[in-house]
Amino acid sequence: MKKILFTFTLIILLAVGCDSKPSPSKQAQNQTTETQSNKDSIRNLPDDIFPGQIGSFYDSYLYPSTYMVNGNVYALVLEPSVNYNLPALKGKEIMWHGVLRSQDNGKTWVKFFSIVDPSDLKNKGQKIKYNPAAVFLEEDKIYVDIVNTLGAGSGEGQLIRFATNDEGKTWQRNECYYFVPEQYYNNAEAGQIKINVHSLKKMDNCTY
Repeated sequence: MKKILFTFTLIILLAVGCDSKPSPSKQAQNQTTETQSNKDSIRNLPDDIFPGQIGSFYDSYLYPSTYMVNGNVYALVLEPSVNYNLPALKGKEIMWHGVLRSQDNGKTWVKFFSIVDPSDLKNKGQKIKYNPAAVFLEEDKIYVDIVNTLGAGSGEGQLIRFATNDEGKTWQRNECYYFVPEQYYNNAEAGQIKINVHSLKKMDNCTY
């Protein structure tokens, strides 16, 4: 009888222990890691993307050029602008920019988020250039921030935030903010940058 009671108690304890583990979805939440200094190692890009397009803010190794979200790698694909000096692309026609995703640790890449620059209504025939700034996960949604150069200088501009809850099949325009690099990127001088996605002031009107 004692042996049977002990066995029954052990089974209950094991069952409780199994139920107490967090679900895979909870374990995966908010797993975003900024990755620096690895942009030159990215290979096997789609044919319409130049290797020199993989970069970061001010094309500096201090700033993240790739992000790890839930085990997938996201790479920022840029076009030259005032805030993104990409000398390797001088004289080349940029065919695509946005965010790439790799689900096999960089062996292959697919287009995850595409940027289409809007027309500049104040300058006929010109486009307002946007570049991706970051990718992050929050509340089971993946967010992509893109930034233009319509600011007061020193890298400032308008930041538009997009969100997807279906792995990039559809996107929703989320919010518009005034982008200040010193607020958005933390610890830049220490070389251990983390993005602070809730540090910026909201704007009423952004051009996108």
